[in-house]
Amino acid sequence: MPYGAIKPDRHGTILSYNASEARLSGRAPESVIGRNFFTEVAPCTQVREFYDRFLELVQYRAVNRDFDFVFTFDPPLKVHITLLYERNEEAVWVLVDRAQ
Repeated sequence: MPYGAIKPDRHGTILSYNASEARLSGRAPESVIGRNFFTEVAPCTQVREFYDRFLELVQYRAVNRDFDFVFTFDPPLKVHITLLYERNEEAVWVLVDRAQ
């Protein structure tokens, strides 16, 4: 897969983390699975532009949301985010496309 894929449950706990995201982020799946995406793994995403969209998707069980986001790394990293709600597991796929 050419993009990162992270699947947190509706509370933000990471259930799945693909190899592409591990390679791009430098974090092994076993170091992030079971941790909270918004508070422990990527706290820079706990902002209105990202976290509120995640919460809205979960609350309304919407199908998806697409938006651009800038991770506040040094240097900053501009990405395109797609959030896909998975009804069966009440989880959200966070797809991170770095090909900007």
